[in-house]
Amino acid sequence: MPERPASMRDVARRAGVSLSTVSRVLRSAPGVTPEGREHVQRCADELSCVVSRNACGLVTGRTGRVAAVVRSLEPWFFGPALSGVGEVLQRSGLDMLVYQVGVHEWARSLPLARNSDAVITMSLDLSEKECLL
Repeated sequence: MPERPASMRDVARRAGVSLSTVSRVLRSAPGVTPEGREHVQRCADELSCVVSRNACGLVTGRTGRVAAVVRSLEPWFFGPALSGVGEVLQRSGLDMLVYQVGVHEWARSLPLARNSDAVITMSLDLSEKECLL
């Protein structure tokens, strides 16, 4: 049976600190001394514990994701454009979700509000009403 990934609780146990201290360190939030931050981070690294964006989102209300909406992935333009957007987002510590849509009624069916903090539309002919959705 495969071993489960290390949790924040495991890191807290190893570091001898509270769960909220581990959370602050892994989210780079204030409120932890530099020495404490280094100790907790070292314990997290030893356990190969990584931050879960979904778990952080429950605390911060942010997903750390930006949705890119494109009509099609076929034309030559979208691959390089998405690559450039992805590089910039990655340097900012954000993930990118790509949604390919083929019709104007796309806004009602996409889970954008709960899955992303922002939306980028690329080469879509949006009506004024669609822009307000």
